[in-house]
Amino acid sequence: MEETNRKNGGIDTRRAGGRPKLAKYERRNHHHKVSYNDEEENIIQYKAEQAGKPDDVICTRQG
Repeated sequence: MEETNRKNGGIDTRRAGGRPKLAKYERRNHHHKVSYNDEEENIIQYKAEQAGKPDDVICTRQG
């Protein structure tokens, strides 16, 4: 590694590797964690069916 730094003027130019970053519009920046029991799940599913929307939308809108 010291040889690499000497050749490039003290800068290590090797890539770190790993997963490439997502574009800003593809990133998931909003996180919601909701815990509920079986009875509450049934209520959420019922309300979602009545509203014609997915149950995850109903969970986040209930407040």
